[in-house]
Amino acid sequence: MATPKIIETHSNELQGIALTPRVPSQISSTTEKPCSPPHHHTTNPGQEFLKKSDRIPNILPHGDLAGKPDHVFGLYETPVARSVWEIDTTQRPYLSYLKSISEGWPHITWLADFMEVGTSPLKWKFLAQEDIEERAKRTRVAILDFSENGEQPTRKDVQSSTALRDLFSDHDFSHDPAYARLIIVEDLSRDVIETLGAQYDIDPLFFRSQVSDYLWYKTEDAWVELNDLDHVAAERNFFNIRYMRPRYFTTEKSIDDAKEELGTFNVLRRLEQDLSWRVRQMRKPKGATVGVVRSKTSLWLRRNRPGETGILGILVVDPTLREGYPLWDGPRNLQPCPSMHEKGFPRGAPRTTLFEDVIHYVRNMSKEDMKEIKEQPRALGITISTLVATEWKTVVSYIITGLTQIEWELEHEDYRDSIGLEGLLDRLHPLRRLIPVYHAMVDETLNTILNATKIHTSTAAGVHLRKLNKDFESILDDIKRLQIRTQNIISLATTIISMEENARAMKMNKNLVRVTYLAVVFAPMAFVSSFFSMSPNLKDLTQTIWVYFAVTVPLTILCLGLANHRRVIKLVKWLSCDGPRERRKERKI
Repeated sequence: MATPKIIETHSNELQGIALTPRVPSQISSTTEKPCSPPHHHTTNPGQEFLKKSDRIPNILPHGDLAGKPDHVFGLYETPVARSVWEIDTTQRPYLSYLKSISEGWPHITWLADFMEVGTSPLKWKFLAQEDIEERAKRTRVAILDFSENGEQPTRKDVQSSTALRDLFSDHDFSHDPAYARLIIVEDLSRDVIETLGAQYDIDPLFFRSQVSDYLWYKTEDAWVELNDLDHVAAERNFFNIRYMRPRYFTTEKSIDDAKEELGTFNVLRRLEQDLSWRVRQMRKPKGATVGVVRSKTSLWLRRNRPGETGILGILVVDPTLREGYPLWDGPRNLQPCPSMHEKGFPRGAPRTTLFEDVIHYVRNMSKEDMKEIKEQPRALGITISTLVATEWKTVVSYIITGLTQIEWELEHEDYRDSIGLEGLLDRLHPLRRLIPVYHAMVDETLNTILNATKIHTSTAAGVHLRKLNKDFESILDDIKRLQIRTQNIISLATTIISMEENARAMKMNKNLVRVTYLAVVFAPMAFVSSFFSMSPNLKDLTQTIWVYFAVTVPLTILCLGLANHRRVIKLVKWLSCDGPRERRKERKI
């Protein structure tokens, strides 16, 4: 076993030395101590406003209940008030290291905040101290050790941060595996990041990119995470995969319960619903719907130093949402169906959590792939990449289903519900917004872990990775087609709405014409009757009644003629020409 070196905790020493793992004796207690001085901003004009709110430990930021994250402030005039949540870093060298480099690498600061709060710092004011402590110690880790003969890897589970520190402090535990090792982590916590980060000197960006799920940022957001240049990202030894996991919810309450459950995760994950807010408000009663959970997974591969020979990887996966149901009962089993003549059918994946499914499929990788992990370390990402691809296939199939239903309702008016055509457009707008995001997510995967230029096809694992590359390219092509199809349907729906509005306008014009005719007919009669009614003796009207009709009838005809003078002129021209004569000839024939 190679002797690990010590990570110094003083910031002035950290500036001038290369960071290396610390000795096991340093991985010890994390007992809270008085807060250390602020590491970044010494003054904060808005700090007096940073106060605790009602305790809502499972709240999701940016929602109606959480309100605007004004308590965190922004990047410019009023910096983030970090002093209220800072903790002692004497026994936390990795956290101390993050805070020491935050001046030069400010995007790392949010990871340090995450570690100190135990979850997204936007939740700080809603958490009690016991909530922060529980989240900070949360640990679910599985260690899989591979052998070079391709046998099924062994599994060791770690369920507490203390057990993880004790394991890493054990001198009998080698941090340089004999062949290959994959450490699988569900969710992230302060203690897990501290233990893994300090032991293996992990690039902070690996953890930083996993803790949040933002698709876009406002200009004053302190939690912004800017993308690397493509050539820089291609050279890193870790990969972040963004994707969506679709779930079916039977009621509106089920959706609310799912959002609350997402609030129990340490990492920030939120739900995208397939219907716009306006359509949901119009639906009474509110029924079943489908939502997709913003998800991430990250794989880190160690760059071996002198004296290190084994392959070491760390895979971080999201917790699995239990509320609702996997859409269409989830992806199919990745293993082929066994022969009916095979004795002792193999057990399928647990299908309970992503964590357990990943472990199952990793332990059942082909012997060829496991034997070639040393030549192709990215083979440790085959399982998770395959699972992500199946999720994308489900998302694509669901979008196709939704667009087909919308097209059917456009073609068949009787099948439209009460939301009408405008409601159909509202259902399309979320897709128009999200499909380009899905395109970017798949494209990122193709440019990182499945980058064709980094895959060696001389090995079986490399061939497998290249096949996955083709699968993701196919998914990318499907998303491009869906993007075009969505825009075409929006154009069609807009055209149909315009045509229907024109038809309604023409109908209203015809009604107005009828009203005009009535006014033309009765206006002369009313005028003449009013004129003759000026006589005070009603008996005199019996002698003049014929005069009323003699005047009103011609006057009415004259008014109608003036109202339709164009038609009258055409009629006169027709009568003065050969029109009647030609018609008489036709009758004789």
